[in-house]
Amino acid sequence: MTGRPQSSSVALPRRPRGRPNGSAEAAYQASLEEFCDRILKIKSQLDFEVGTRGWCYLLEGERVIDKGEFDACENLITRCRKDGNLPLDICAEDGKRAADGIERLDGTDVGGRGGRGDRLYRQRAPQLHALQFLG
Repeated sequence: MTGRPQSSSVALPRRPRGRPNGSAEAAYQASLEEFCDRILKIKSQLDFEVGTRGWCYLLEGERVIDKGEFDACENLITRCRKDGNLPLDICAEDGKRAADGIERLDGTDVGGRGGRGDRLYRQRAPQLHALQFLG
């Protein structure tokens, strides 16, 4: 039993250990659906966007998760977005993770500017192509 009072019946869905039987999997899927529905309900009341970590803080405020469950919650939200249980745009873009120093080229023809690397690629391209099928 956790020390938090439950303001809702929604909790972080967790699969039981081992191989789940049909009823355990059905219970997990039902719990997952409730969890995703709760996120969508909260989203409908927001006038701003939040990232994955932000969702954890909101769910903690709703007493759905504890601070110690943040990592598991972030992973679950990401999985739900990948699986289609949540929309991909439910999470805001994280500007802190944007790539820096990306060189923009004005065309696709580098015109021999590859130097030594370009020559090595041209020499080894047939070998690299053959290795691609071995892996």
